[in-house]
Amino acid sequence: MKTIEAIKKEREQIIKSRGCLGIKEYNKAEKKVRLLTECVFYLETKPRPEFIKESYNKTKTRISIIKERFIEYKTNTLDTGKTISRLKSEWYSLNRMNTLKFQLSILKYLLSE
Repeated sequence: MKTIEAIKKEREQIIKSRGCLGIKEYNKAEKKVRLLTECVFYLETKPRPEFIKESYNKTKTRISIIKERFIEYKTNTLDTGKTISRLKSEWYSLNRMNTLKFQLSILKYLLSE
């Protein structure tokens, strides 16, 4: 499991190297800095490694359930005239899929060696 010091050190290195990056690389670095900052906040609560693994599995399961239930949602609302991509966007928004995916990426990063 990652430590707070190692994450802070990595974050500082990314911040220092941002000046010489192009637009795409800069935006990617900004996302990484955001991820690392959230990881530090999470680790400051001193979670047990077992809790992080359990949270990772629960979040992963929840995401798969939301994806599975979209099929049912799609069949019930298909006659509204909306496209499938629009329905999927609404469904993911209702279930806060972006937040769950970000949370999953934080937990996955913390569990990596």
